[in-house]
Amino acid sequence: DTCLPAQVQGSIVRTAMRDVAHVLQQLPSEQDVAEDAVKETARNARRCHRVFERLRELATEQHEASRKERKRRWSEAKGTVRRQVPTPMLRDLMELNRKAPAERS
Repeated sequence: DTCLPAQVQGSIVRTAMRDVAHVLQQLPSEQDVAEDAVKETARNARRCHRVFERLRELATEQHEASRKERKRRWSEAKGTVRRQVPTPMLRDLMELNRKAPAERS
């Protein structure tokens, strides 16, 4: 399930929810509800909650991965710009390095 795109996962969850709603509508409301039916419903509800929780976790992981990738690309681009445009201090150091061999001779 984790390899499926978010749209496909969302479609699967919507279908499952429609199925649950359909089953709930089919339940007769006048009769007593058996304890086994309540347990089965609770089990299905827990499963739905786990699915939703997993989808939230996946969305959070994907968002975090995208954020880190954007941050990495931005940092990489920023580093390239820094290397292309030396700061005044870096310029002074480069100038000193050029002058140092000439002064030693």
